[in-house]
Amino acid sequence: MRVASNGSIDQIDDEPLVAGDVVTVWTRCEEDENPFALVQIRGLLHGHRGLVWLPEDAEVEIVDLPRYAGRPEDLVKQAKPVRAPAGSKGVLKTAEGWPELIWRSDIVYSPVQGWDDAEIAVEVLLCALAVAPDDDPSLKPMLLAALAARYAALQRDPQTYPTTRYPWRNRAAPGSDMLEYLHG
Repeated sequence: MRVASNGSIDQIDDEPLVAGDVVTVWTRCEEDENPFALVQIRGLLHGHRGLVWLPEDAEVEIVDLPRYAGRPEDLVKQAKPVRAPAGSKGVLKTAEGWPELIWRSDIVYSPVQGWDDAEIAVEVLLCALAVAPDDDPSLKPMLLAALAARYAALQRDPQTYPTTRYPWRNRAAPGSDMLEYLHG
C-alpha cells in the first residue's frame, strides 16, 4: 500500500514514513507501547528500513493485494532443516533466536510455531514468503521450513487433503476470507 498521510504520528517514536512510500502490511493492529496512545499501530515492511510502525488512523491507498509466493509443492523443495530458536523451547517463549520479522508478527509467528490450523498456516506462509525481504539470512529459511512442516501436516489429514477448495491451488492471490484474517 502507499502511504498518503501518517495519521497520529506523534503516537509512535519511529521516524515517520514519507507520503508516497510503498509498504507491505506485516502485522495486525496492536497496542502501542505508550499506555497513553490514542490509536493502535500496525507493523509494515519498508523496502529500506525493515519493520516500521504506522498508526491505525493513517491514510493509505492499496497499490496491490497480497499474493502467494508459489505452489507449496515447489517451495518446500527449497526448505532445509532449521534449528528451533532458543526462544521457542519451554513454556515461556522469548525472542532469542527468532528473526525480528517473525517474532514481532502474530500473523506470521503463529503459523511458524504450528499453532494455527494447517490450512490457514499454509496460506499465511505462502503470503509471507511472497514479501519476505532477503536482508535477514534466517527469515526465508525459517518460513520455508515452517511451510514444509505445515504442508506435510495438511497432506496427512485425509479430511482436508487433497482438495480443490484451497485458493492457492487455482489462483495467485488470497480470497476475501484470508484478506480479512490478515487484516486482523
